[in-house]
Amino acid sequence: MERLFIAGALDVYLTPIQMKKNRLGTLLSAICDPVRADAIAAGILAETSTLGVRISNWERICLDRRCEILRPPLHTLQYAVISIR
Repeated sequence: MERLFIAGALDVYLTPIQMKKNRLGTLLSAICDPVRADAIAAGILAETSTLGVRISNWERICLDRRCEILRPPLHTLQYAVISIR
């Protein structure tokens, strides 16, 4: 996982799975920018015993976020403001 982060992965996680014939397995997932997909795939192929890597392109829609500070009498509050683009 550490080497994938160094290669540019934004997130890496392992999921225990059950494969065919009731064999246990581990699914390795890495999220990265499309320009880094080849480097991440090469790292997975070099460091694991897998014979292949599946690559999917996903889109993400994010909310705009910003922090604001409100200073009513006797308190200071920091809160997040979230709005749709």
